[in-house]
Amino acid sequence: MQATVIPVLSPDVTNVLKIFSCGIETKTPREALKQAYKIDWLDNEHAWLQMLRDRNETSQIYDEEKARSIHKNIISYFPEMKKTYTYLKAKFHESRSESFDD
Repeated sequence: MQATVIPVLSPDVTNVLKIFSCGIETKTPREALKQAYKIDWLDNEHAWLQMLRDRNETSQIYDEEKARSIHKNIISYFPEMKKTYTYLKAKFHESRSESFDD
């Protein structure tokens, strides 16, 4: 069975992540990231939690220095995001291929 992930980081949408193949359901983005780390979907929990904190802070930034700091952080997050994307894409492409072999 292919895992379906629904990460929600927008405050406008219900904050739920379901990892159906693992039987995990969470109520908040923070909880979702922590669970994803526990099942080895994320390699760097600290980086992902910092991304979330920065995302949360951007809705209330009125300080140019803080905005520049978060912008700098966002640029530094790209390698981590790309690494995670590549890993998950390979992981689920492989598991999908295995299910077709049965």
